[in-house]
Amino acid sequence: MKNGKKKMIVAIIAVLVLALIFVTIIVVGVKRKNSHKREVSVSYEGTEWINEYVNIPLPEDVVPAEDVLIANLEKKGYTIETFDTALNSDIPASRVLAKKGKSFIDICYGLDSTNANEVFSDYKDVYLDTDYYLLAQNGYFVYCVSDKKTVKRSGFNGTANVGVQYKK
Repeated sequence: MKNGKKKMIVAIIAVLVLALIFVTIIVVGVKRKNSHKREVSVSYEGTEWINEYVNIPLPEDVVPAEDVLIANLEKKGYTIETFDTALNSDIPASRVLAKKGKSFIDICYGLDSTNANEVFSDYKDVYLDTDYYLLAQNGYFVYCVSDKKTVKRSGFNGTANVGVQYKK
């Protein structure tokens, strides 16, 4: 009987050691995956600017490339218009306006930090009181999207944001 208890204790200890090793591997993997965290300024509707230590991907990893966005939306039957200037201004930009029924996306590519702020101000003037899902300045991208389905169809990899974001 004593020998059986010893074997049982050894087996339990072995299982616990293996579980500890497994958990350690998972925790180290998660820490490595999140090692690109950085302090960023984030603003949400109704709040002031705050600094947070958060895990937000780069804007280029969230926003689809212009040609990808256009191709994705054309496949889904959206009407595409392109412009060489930003919304309501003479600021040089590559602007895409895609519409399908009540769904739309209006996005500007190719902005710099100064122009992005100015263009976002114009977008707020035009879109803030309309029915939209997401209005954002994400890095050097500025966009307004009507609904979650259009975000997904466009090719966005989520709604994470480095900048200002209004969400309804």
